[in-house]
Amino acid sequence: MEKRDIIKISLVLAILLILLVPRFYKLQRNKNKLRTQIQLQKQRIEQLKKENTALGEEIQLLKEDPDYREEVARNEMGLIKKGEIIYRTSPEN
Repeated sequence: MEKRDIIKISLVLAILLILLVPRFYKLQRNKNKLRTQIQLQKQRIEQLKKENTALGEEIQLLKEDPDYREEVARNEMGLIKKGEIIYRTSPEN
């Protein structure tokens, strides 16, 4: 192999490196961003699983516990029993 051929091959390799290295870093940066997004989504999934479990427990209570149903009806929906009178007071200044 002649010296000229070695120089040509070296030049081609140098050009390829100059073109490919920035792309490699960009791909690495994107890969890191995606990993971060995946981790955030996994955390969100765990949070939603906990919320789902809590809601399932509340549904079970609403189905099975008449006292709990009454408490929810009174506190969240403002319902009263027949014949009850509600007295509301305003806070003193």
